[in-house]
Amino acid sequence: MTRIKNLIRKPAAGIAAATLILLTLAASAPAEGQARPQKGLTLRQCVETALRENLDLAIERLAPEIDALSLKAIRENFLPTFQLTYSKRDIKQPGTWGVEGDIYHSKADDLSFNLTQNFSWGTSVGLTVDNAMIDTTKAFTTINPSYSNTMQLSLTQPLLRGFGLKAANNQAIKAARNIQIADETLRQRAHQTVYEVESAYWSLVSARENLKVQESSLTASRELLARMRTGVRIGSESGVEVLSAETEVARYEDVVLSARRAVQAREDQLKKLLNLPAGGEEALIPLDPPAVEIRNVSVPEVLQTALANRPEIASIARQIENSRSDVDYYRNQSLPRLDLNLSFWSPGVSGVKNIYQDGNPLTGIIIDKVVGGRGEALTDSLKLKYKNWSVYLTLEVPLGGLLSRANLALARAAEKQVDLQLQKQRQTIEFEVEDIVRELEAKARIIASSTRYRELAEKRVASETQRYQQGLVGSEWLLNYRRELVDARRAEIQAIVDYRIALARLNLIRGTSPALGPAGNGN
Repeated sequence: MTRIKNLIRKPAAGIAAATLILLTLAASAPAEGQARPQKGLTLRQCVETALRENLDLAIERLAPEIDALSLKAIRENFLPTFQLTYSKRDIKQPGTWGVEGDIYHSKADDLSFNLTQNFSWGTSVGLTVDNAMIDTTKAFTTINPSYSNTMQLSLTQPLLRGFGLKAANNQAIKAARNIQIADETLRQRAHQTVYEVESAYWSLVSARENLKVQESSLTASRELLARMRTGVRIGSESGVEVLSAETEVARYEDVVLSARRAVQAREDQLKKLLNLPAGGEEALIPLDPPAVEIRNVSVPEVLQTALANRPEIASIARQIENSRSDVDYYRNQSLPRLDLNLSFWSPGVSGVKNIYQDGNPLTGIIIDKVVGGRGEALTDSLKLKYKNWSVYLTLEVPLGGLLSRANLALARAAEKQVDLQLQKQRQTIEFEVEDIVRELEAKARIIASSTRYRELAEKRVASETQRYQQGLVGSEWLLNYRRELVDARRAEIQAIVDYRIALARLNLIRGTSPALGPAGNGN
């Protein structure tokens, strides 16, 4: 109280005086009828808590993580693919050629290894190693059991459709931009949350200041009623005057109850933004006074900052880039498919080689055997003992896509749509900037006029109080002027709070917020 009284004694003019008077009201007004546990919070504490705990932000914060996982899944398509196949067969069947026997029995197994790698230009490279064994009862078989091994290296390169970084990586490029879009959306949600917290905080300040004004008026009305009742007992006041005072007290009691309910509603609004438990008995007490900070802003400066910083602009810009990527992709997809296929392979064969009499298997007389193993077939293959290669082109012309090009037309239409969305967003920002600059100028004038009106109302109440005490006017006049003073104080408080909320909206429109720091995304 001493500090506030000292402040009041200092010379102050205009808007500064209004702030000091509000601080005086806050210090001198009585407390609520029912004591509640209190928790004092500054605006900065509220903003920091909301950026950590707000549920909308928590939900939005998961979007970039989800998009990052989607990009990771797409990039996994460029990881090597490994395939291992093993098969075993046991076959009995009648012979179809007399010399091989009426029935022959074959046992076989096959082990195959394949490694495939896709590259960003649409290139696909594969390495296959196949090792097989067959043991048969067929007559006149030269090598039995026989082991074969083939090592093959193949390359497929699209030359038209699917060729190039943009065509082969379209989904990955778009997914990377989707992460940026999600980041901008998160930044937009963070700015919106800061604005909502500031608005809720100052609305709670306004509600509490209004409650203090109403409680102060109720106290003054009760004191006046007590003096009138004393006057009735000594014969200086009439019963009519007492009735008017009682009516005034009853009116303020009703107003105070409504003001307390408004405070609780504003507390609930702020608690929801801060993710505090609903229905708690703890009262939130704003610690920051509604000080006046008149700002001089210009439309060109605010507009330039807004167009450079608004997350919506950056987000739509990324969407435009995605649309253009789709146009390039579907333009490529409308081309015929022409693939170049290169293949190089080296076989190897080994096993138990039967040496027939006179070198003729038809004699059926085996005079010697040359025993070889499964590893020898693999060794021959790796040594490139038998070199083979092939080159061929594959041409595929999809007549439906070549004639209609519907997907390309859809992509171009989507690109135009996003371009129009950017124009609309710029237009929206321009109107928002014009509106907030006019709003700040108007609310600054309202603060000055409401301060002047409150000062005049105080002087009139002081004058009428003196005249009432001298018996020159009745209590009805005094009560009316007191109501006007209450309205003037409420209007001044609301004008200051409205200006603070408008400043918060200015930051939202500019796309800047000191509470978010350089990153501006609430992380």
